[in-house]
Amino acid sequence: TKGLGNMMMMSGMAMPGMAGQQQQMQGSGMAAAGLGKSQQDLAAERQAILEEKRTASREEVEQFCAENRLDPNAANIFRREPPDIQANVIDRGSMAECKNPSAALMGRLRDARQNR
Repeated sequence: TKGLGNMMMMSGMAMPGMAGQQQQMQGSGMAAAGLGKSQQDLAAERQAILEEKRTASREEVEQFCAENRLDPNAANIFRREPPDIQANVIDRGSMAECKNPSAALMGRLRDARQNR
């Protein structure tokens, strides 16, 4: 690249400000990727997002398990999920009409985890 720059200068095709543009492009890429932030800043942002999400109470989870005829294994898996995941599943509505509500729960949990 040094030879190319010299050739451009010799031919009268100076490219002023090129280094600044390159730095600017690199800086914006770093900011977009979150690389310019400290781990502490990223953790604080994630915590703020989680705090804004609705969470389900234990009573709400137990009521959902009973109303939707979840088998004991599925109900235990659901109880161990974080409260924001539980709320996401519950907010999608009843599964009482599902042929296999426990299988439907597993699908909802997968979706909730992916959309977290």
